[in-house]
Amino acid sequence: MNENKLSLTLLMILAMSLWGGGWIANKLIVYEANILVLTFWRFFITLLTITPLFFFYKDKILLNIQVIKLTTTGALLNIAFMLVAFLGVMNGFAGSAGVIITTISPMVTYILASFLFGYIITQKHKLGLFLGFLGGLFMFEIWKFDILRLINDGSLYFIFAAIIWSLVTINSQQASKHINIIHYTIILTFIATIILFFVALPFGLLVIFEKDFTFWLALIYISSFGQGIATTIYYFASSKLGSANTSSYMFIIPVSALFFSYLILDEVPNLFLIIGGIVNMLALYIITKKPQKSIG
Repeated sequence: MNENKLSLTLLMILAMSLWGGGWIANKLIVYEANILVLTFWRFFITLLTITPLFFFYKDKILLNIQVIKLTTTGALLNIAFMLVAFLGVMNGFAGSAGVIITTISPMVTYILASFLFGYIITQKHKLGLFLGFLGGLFMFEIWKFDILRLINDGSLYFIFAAIIWSLVTINSQQASKHINIIHYTIILTFIATIILFFVALPFGLLVIFEKDFTFWLALIYISSFGQGIATTIYYFASSKLGSANTSSYMFIIPVSALFFSYLILDEVPNLFLIIGGIVNMLALYIITKKPQKSIG
């Protein structure tokens, strides 16, 4: 592994760890206000966090029809992801979100990328994806639940969120061909903030100023660290490593989610959760050991 790829790997581990903690924070705030209001403030605070990056990236911003199309698409997909994720943790468990999204999104991304970009899904990658899925099943203890419960406990929302995030990943890689990925992230966040301002306005945007310190701590963590910093790293890595390889790092999320749930909520992970986390880390190693090749 060369120095550049090592740096990207370490950054992705940091980003995924921040995301893992975000599911606990989501659960802490989801009942405090309308999810449209919460999503608006998440984007607004994220925008404040990442806008200073303009001063570090002096590249000229080239706005054309393709860039506007990709950034607007990215904004809508990110809005959809966050709304669906909020609905999921409102109806189900935060831990389930990390497991289901982690195991489904990389597989969907690989399948879509194989058709759109000509990625070759080798036997090695198939093995890694299978192990990632298997690890998720262990952590979720799927044998304890029936299909109806999976539908009723919020898991269906997490499945939809996983599919949406696969599209987010692929869209960001396409955008990187036309615009600096940092500029893409800032413009995307700005567009999403404007859209959500008008959509959420009737539900009372100022209600969050009545909330306590715990609410604000969770909201700032999600917006500045989980969404602002972590998502920017994710988009940047996607433009360098490719959407398929970048998506595979999501297997780290369940492990970090377990750690934060223990640290913050005093939840002690059981043996199956630990086994699943180890299996997922093995899957990550298998999938990212070599760069993905493309046809032609």
